Amino acid sequence: MKKRSTLLVRTLPFSIAKRGNAAAENEDAYYPPQAGERQGRVLRFAVSDGATEGSFSGQWAQRLCAAFCRSRTSSVARIIDRAQAEWASWMKDYLRGREERGRPIQWFEEPGLERGAFASLVGLTLSTGVRGDDNGRFRASAIGDSCLFQIRHDELVARFPMDCSDDFNNSPLLIPSDTKRLPEVLDHGVKSCAGTWKQGDAFYLVTDAVAAWFLRQHEHGVKPWQTLDGFDQEDKHPLFERWVQDLRLRKKMKNDDATVLRLAISYVG
Repeated sequence: MKKRSTLLVRTLPFSIAKRGNAAAENEDAYYPPQAGERQGRVLRFAVSDGATEGSFSGQWAQRLCAAFCRSRTSSVARIIDRAQAEWASWMKDYLRGREERGRPIQWFEEPGLERGAFASLVGLTLSTGVRGDDNGRFRASAIGDSCLFQIRHDELVARFPMDCSDDFNNSPLLIPSDTKRLPEVLDHGVKSCAGTWKQGDAFYLVTDAVAAWFLRQHEHGVKPWQTLDGFDQEDKHPLFERWVQDLRLRKKMKNDDATVLRLAISYVG
């Protein structure tokens, strides 16, 4: 029996809060949370954009990313169930902590808490082929407008779930933290795709502000991944932030939390 090979992926995340907000108010999330190398036969990655209209949407986005990447199932419903269970536990601790500090929930906070949190999600699963083969397969799932792009030989070979910049709007279908609101999303909002990867491919998981910019650039004959590749060292994160701020000022990118998780498939052994 042929043995499966081992995949090594270098991850590099960049994220910045919307203009006017502190870094702690950034409601985007990604997983894994640190730059570095990961290896294995099956690896999972995710990016999520918490909606400002919800309460604690950044916390919800974090749990969605972690649930996707720590789960072994491909069922989006089961992944969200896990995230909702972790969310309920976190919310219980949060409310108890408020009580213990003498700062119970006020009446004006109750509607937001009842409404809950909302977030998009795009998750990627990479799996290897047999040893000696330089390619494998990927699966991706998405709800909302966070996107995935795959680059091979300096060309865009896959985009998901949005095909063009006109696909973005101000009311994407999002994942709710409230279990009662979930059936509609699962019935109408889950998208999936599958394909192959080769050694040397790069994937970009990005939230909607960056995704819309990326697709507009590509539609004008520009290769936007070459710009993103320029932010290739951890100590260049301030350069990414300045770049985003400049695009915002020139109305080339909307003022929203902006996140890029770059994945470089560097070795299969």
